[in-house]
Amino acid sequence: MSINGTSVAVQPSGEFGGSVPLSEGANAIQIIATDVAGNVGQTRLNVTLDTKPPVLTVTSPKIYATVMTQQVAVTGKTEAGAIVTVAGAQVSVAADGSFSIMYMFPKEGLNVVEVTSADAAGNHTKTGIPVTYVARTLIRLQVGNKTAMINDTSKTLQAAPINIKGVVMVPLRFIGEAFGATVEWEPIFKIVRLQLGSTTIYLQIGSNYASVNGKKIVLQGLPSIIKGTTMVPIRFISEAFNAEVVWNAPTQGIDITYPKP
Repeated sequence: MSINGTSVAVQPSGEFGGSVPLSEGANAIQIIATDVAGNVGQTRLNVTLDTKPPVLTVTSPKIYATVMTQQVAVTGKTEAGAIVTVAGAQVSVAADGSFSIMYMFPKEGLNVVEVTSADAAGNHTKTGIPVTYVARTLIRLQVGNKTAMINDTSKTLQAAPINIKGVVMVPLRFIGEAFGATVEWEPIFKIVRLQLGSTTIYLQIGSNYASVNGKKIVLQGLPSIIKGTTMVPIRFISEAFNAEVVWNAPTQGIDITYPKP
């Protein structure tokens, strides 16, 4: 008896065995047996050797992307027939190897989306996509109304926003807390310092000049102390913090979206 041309011994029971070197991919194994009468029997086995991990490409989200929505589509392509998981959840894979699933970030800040692909031979490919999730904040105010909204939470202001010659002024403490900024007060020169991330704003009560990261800015409205409440121009501060400000003239309402869409 021979296997791929190499003689192998046959046990009295008729059993036989031998080893065959395989190459990556498709392999044919030819087995030929000849009895004492010279009769020949043969069979052919087709064996595939697969030791290579499947190709795995994630097309979305991009590496080190920053997104403003908590849910994103994770899409990509792998070897046809492979099993794909995203954060441990199995994903349906199309006949061409493409896949897509909605993924929800578990926390704000940096998240690593883990994607794996396993082929029929048990080979695995794993990748991690670092993505930063920044939650968007919607602040809603109305001139003359002491009640404001931060996303779905109602807040009571120290004083209602006021409109002074087209410039809407709001309580400093509220707007600082709404943005999550650090607010410091220097009582001698009546200077306000607001810090949010890498942005630093300086304002001075009664002065129409401000500073944003060291750059001098002319203000339309003067920061003022009105009935014991420090009031500051909302559009200037919001835009300095990279927020979008939308003014609704009929209702005297203001919508502030941070970060800017």
